[in-house]
Amino acid sequence: MSWTSLFATAVALTTTWEVESKNLNPTKVDLGGGLSMLLVRAVRTVSGNYRARMNLCCYDTCYWNFGVEAEYNSNGKYSDIFWPPRSVFPPCDSTIQKKIKKSSIDKKRLREIKRSYLTNLGLKRKDVKRVSQKVELVLREINGIIEPVVFADVIYENAHQAVRFVAQFAALTGELVFVHDKLLLEKVQESQESLDSDNSDSEDRDDRSDSNENIKGSETVCAIGSGGNPLTGYISYGSGTNDTCLPVAANRNKCSLYLDGVGQVRSGRGHPRGCLDSPPISFPCDVGLYDAVNEAPSVGLDAMRGIYLARDVLRELNIEVPASCQVDVCVNFGNHLQNSMWTGKSILVGDGREGRSYPFSTPDCMCHEFAHCLTDSWSGLLMNGQAGGINDAFSDAFSQVCKLNIGGPSWTVGETNFYDGSGSTPIRYFEDPTLDGYSIDNAANYTEDLDSHLSCGVYNKFFFCLSVDKGWDL
Repeated sequence: MSWTSLFATAVALTTTWEVESKNLNPTKVDLGGGLSMLLVRAVRTVSGNYRARMNLCCYDTCYWNFGVEAEYNSNGKYSDIFWPPRSVFPPCDSTIQKKIKKSSIDKKRLREIKRSYLTNLGLKRKDVKRVSQKVELVLREINGIIEPVVFADVIYENAHQAVRFVAQFAALTGELVFVHDKLLLEKVQESQESLDSDNSDSEDRDDRSDSNENIKGSETVCAIGSGGNPLTGYISYGSGTNDTCLPVAANRNKCSLYLDGVGQVRSGRGHPRGCLDSPPISFPCDVGLYDAVNEAPSVGLDAMRGIYLARDVLRELNIEVPASCQVDVCVNFGNHLQNSMWTGKSILVGDGREGRSYPFSTPDCMCHEFAHCLTDSWSGLLMNGQAGGINDAFSDAFSQVCKLNIGGPSWTVGETNFYDGSGSTPIRYFEDPTLDGYSIDNAANYTEDLDSHLSCGVYNKFFFCLSVDKGWDL
């Protein structure tokens, strides 16, 4: 088995892909005694059947993180569920039913928790834009008792920072029972711009505007310009060959880094709120884009190239790109930021720091972050605990697959971004993850406080062995 086929197999084994649930019947399976299974996601397999994830629910309120796999035939008709032992099912009785009936989503309490979180970060609500929010009522065990809780997953951004936190609080008492917060991108201290005030106190809407609505009547052309950096080598865009043509939207002689159904690239440079209010990067089509920063001729074009490389991998594996992965990329994010990050809504790309790192719009960075979007769309793995290690490992593996189309895998991460006086300095290694001095390569060394970028070494080494070592296969 080739390791590209291996990667495709790994995708099929570890993810669930969203399809139109209306095509599958039924979407709810009644188990009796108040228990039921509700369809969440599904993927159409090579045989034409559907493999689906269903959540276990009690009186139509689902348990937190309790799901099973199910199958539907090629006509979308339910055929089977892959049951765990019935003994592991949580209880569903009249006591729980009464609690559910008394429960609701307390919006006031939710606002208090979110504002408290922002305050702890030294932020005010008016200083940030809410990019996305998911809120639902679920069931989970608290001190040995099943209780209804409100689950919230919220992302905020400003020009220099992105934060995502997941919280749960008891629906009946308001008690905070679970918080996982992730400072996705460190707050940049140098020359931080003051933010324009947003006096709106509304928590019932997403704040980010979609600024590509004004690109009307566009045709598609190949963008002109240069890209790369001293470590990747430089590349000329617009020659018309397959590896250098970046399709972008063009209206007369104005080109924009946007393509319907694919995504867009904005710049945080020169905008008080960064990319939150900026339109897609535009430039004269006949002149091209040259927005050089830190020895990279065009981070905007490089970022767009990364989107296409990621999508090409899925196309070659005959995998449909999720609609939610029409990605919004923000380049020139922060000030000398040495990082890139998937926020749950967009990809933020730092310019790097002269003498240490080049901009993080390189192919492996873009493919890594794009894969986080795939993981969010397919499986919803959080970025903490063992799930976080799997999440980051999938992104690392996907970045290596992307490199097949541009010279082959390097089996390292960050080698085209970080450098010192002796040359390239990778931040993670597949063959021996421990070479960075921090990552683990054996699950026996895992601890709960280990960062996902370090625990992913176990899966990275496993993927390397499956792909390269003789005798390793599925």
